[in-house]
Amino acid sequence: MTAIIDTPAITTDEPGACPDPGKKVFANQIEAMAFAAEYDDNHGTDTVAYKCSGCNAWHNTSTPKTRPDTSPKSSSPRINAEAANWPAAPLRPGTDLGVGCYVLHPNTAAYWVANLNIHNRNLRTSGVSGYAIDIHTGGWDFNGDTIRFDTDGAMFDGQHRCSAIAAEGVSVPVILVTGLEPVAQDTTDTGMRRTFADTLKLAGETDVSNLAAVTMAAFLWKTGQIRRLRTGVSVRMLQKVLRDYPELRDAVHVATRVRKAIPMQNSVAGLASWLFAQIDQDDHDDFFNKLATGTDLGENSPIRRLRERLISDSKAKTHLPRVEVLALTIKAWNFYRAGEEVRILKFISGGRSPEAMPEPR
Repeated sequence: MTAIIDTPAITTDEPGACPDPGKKVFANQIEAMAFAAEYDDNHGTDTVAYKCSGCNAWHNTSTPKTRPDTSPKSSSPRINAEAANWPAAPLRPGTDLGVGCYVLHPNTAAYWVANLNIHNRNLRTSGVSGYAIDIHTGGWDFNGDTIRFDTDGAMFDGQHRCSAIAAEGVSVPVILVTGLEPVAQDTTDTGMRRTFADTLKLAGETDVSNLAAVTMAAFLWKTGQIRRLRTGVSVRMLQKVLRDYPELRDAVHVATRVRKAIPMQNSVAGLASWLFAQIDQDDHDDFFNKLATGTDLGENSPIRRLRERLISDSKAKTHLPRVEVLALTIKAWNFYRAGEEVRILKFISGGRSPEAMPEPR
């Protein structure tokens, strides 16, 4: 078994070699928590997995110095109050047809992933990370989605949620469905998933595709993941980003205007607009006006060089990656702000000595 998310639940404070070499050693968090769940089920104990600071392996203990809070956590206080009276999810859900509301302990979630997740699609780390972020920030929604088991007791829907629950060490309210025919898996998760843009449209926003793209780019920038330009992030987290930075809507308007004039991706132009406006609004307005119109630009103006690069790229068979366009845009902005001319505008994104993503100044 390979590690899914190697996040310590509890860390010992003993330095050096393993303080207790007699303890059972586990390769990763899921494995340790799954063993703890089964041990507790057999012995009526309360075991916690922790990562040893001495040997860097995972152990279990029934007497930890700090025990995680396992009361049900969701984004709804009403649901949390209701779930306080729900039973704990069983370690081995039944094979008879049934549905019920339970509180899923992280150890039980780990056990399901390690032992009952025997016939499922490949686990996507980005998907686990998105759920984990929601749980960590209190944005776990009890929305009626179920964790499903078939007549053989195998879990065929819910592995990403369970992996995130285990990684975060938090209990959450869930709905379990058991006793489904194995063929039901063939039609699971095959429908059209509701995107963030869909959610924005339902909320009455306009230009939702571009707003969704710029909001995602802002999230990646704030979390230091901008070189990826996509990651596993939930709708709930993107909604929070837009609430925190409502001015992203203004950035979308700027991006749309620029896009009509020159071939520049809306997500890149919108992110750049949002970043630059925070530094100097007047310079921001002048920069993007000249970028869009191409007027009042000297021979070696960094804005002119950026325009030429974008126009040239649009005619090429292969196009610059978005992250490289963003880097060139930031470089042009920094030269513009410093009053410097530039003969060649370039960014080295790979090779032996790749450049770091520049910071707008």
